[in-house]
Amino acid sequence: LQREREALERSMRQQGELEAERERILREKAERDAAERFLKEETEKQEKELERVNREVEERKRDVEGVYQTMEVNREMDSVLARMAEQQLQEQVEELRGEA
Repeated sequence: LQREREALERSMRQQGELEAERERILREKAERDAAERFLKEETEKQEKELERVNREVEERKRDVEGVYQTMEVNREMDSVLARMAEQQLQEQVEELRGEA
């Protein structure tokens, strides 16, 4: 009877240890799952932020390209206007020489 009692106590102790181990494993799994969810959410947030920043960069590139195009058009117009002014001056000089 004593041996059966000791065996029963050992069995109950082992069952308690197994239950404690099971609880520890379940806690660790829950912590891992929570960490994975957190990392997934953070990754999604960072991906969205990266997409937003990329869109903003592309918008700014287009704006800068527009400014460069405007500057080029202005340079061309300045060149045309300078040639026209030079031509007018040349014509006026020739007129004045003709009058003189």
